[in-house]
Amino acid sequence: MGTVTSFLRLDRMKVLRHQMQRDSERVRAALETIQHREEMVAGSVFERRRRCGKRGCRCEQGKLHVGQILSVRRAGQPVWTSMNASSSEMTVTLVGNYQRFRKARRELMQTFQRLIEAVDELGCLKLKES
Repeated sequence: MGTVTSFLRLDRMKVLRHQMQRDSERVRAALETIQHREEMVAGSVFERRRRCGKRGCRCEQGKLHVGQILSVRRAGQPVWTSMNASSSEMTVTLVGNYQRFRKARRELMQTFQRLIEAVDELGCLKLKES
């Protein structure tokens, strides 16, 4: 029975080493994203449709006015800013940079947690039974 247990331990150690290798690649990729020198805007962009209230306007027939809105937080409160067509594309890019940064940060945190767990388990498996 000792041989089977040893084999299972060695097999699990191999799996953990492989997992750690994959996780180190994930860390490298996340750090590349985080280290980019792109500017960011912490917020989100969405489209808002609304009626203006003017008599005879097309929005009275259901053809609502469409505008892009930048939503950011100031002192913990959401602040909405209407964007014109010229600033819209750049703002969407800057918000996308922020969202990629946050996603990479989240991936980094989760990967480090998995790595720590794998290191701890590998350490326990390597301990010589006495």
